[in-house]
Amino acid sequence: MAHKLRCWLTIARAADLKSINMLHHLPPNLRLPAANVIRFVRGREPIVLVAVLVMALCCWAFIWVADEVVEGSTGNFDRWAIVHLRQPHNPSLPIGPRWLAEAGRDVTGLGGVGVLTLCIVASAGFLAVYRDFRTMTFLIVSTSRGIAISLLLKAMFARPRPNVVPHLA
Repeated sequence: MAHKLRCWLTIARAADLKSINMLHHLPPNLRLPAANVIRFVRGREPIVLVAVLVMALCCWAFIWVADEVVEGSTGNFDRWAIVHLRQPHNPSLPIGPRWLAEAGRDVTGLGGVGVLTLCIVASAGFLAVYRDFRTMTFLIVSTSRGIAISLLLKAMFARPRPNVVPHLA
């Protein structure tokens, strides 16, 4: 049993060295990162494959929904959902208790640029005091890009709010 295990370990090491030795055609500054990626992925192929598949499906779903929005095909669903989330006898009132509508407005307001900026500045300030400048830079760059992409997509789609019922806010 121990002999078989040693044989398998020898084969695995040889395969690992062979795949890493194939990196000699890469520029020297890319060899180490590429070798690290190969070592990380080795033994995790199914997990990496599933992660790539999920990312591809999410991209496909986003493109499909974006295409439907641009074509105007989602208008019927928007109107249906809005009408069914209001009281039938008075469409100016949403269904559910009064506090739920207020809580919904509050949660929606948390996604505004002002609140996000405040949270980002507070977090960046904490990281600066903690002297974690790498993480602070990553935080600022990633969140500012996310806000910029969000605003760009909103401007690009420029989808008006449906006028089926009176707006709550």
